[in-house]
Amino acid sequence: MTDPTDYAGYRAHSRTRTTGTTVVLLDGGPAGLDTDGGRWSTVCEGTPDTPHGGIVSHYTIADARDWLRHPESWCPYCMGEATP
Repeated sequence: MTDPTDYAGYRAHSRTRTTGTTVVLLDGGPAGLDTDGGRWSTVCEGTPDTPHGGIVSHYTIADARDWLRHPESWCPYCMGEATP
């Protein structure tokens, strides 16, 4: 896994208690992500043993920060809806 602070557009990251995954908050424009759903993106990287890449876009940084610590409610991999 890449150091989260090395990502273009990096704003914050968290290792979640619920899933043990690392979730990164990015400014989607500099990160080269689709910003049609909002400028801010939360990216669930997974764990070193089970990397993945669930992404959700947000219109406000406040919403993105709220979602940062709870990937079990939005990341398809953490929710068991997809496999890496």
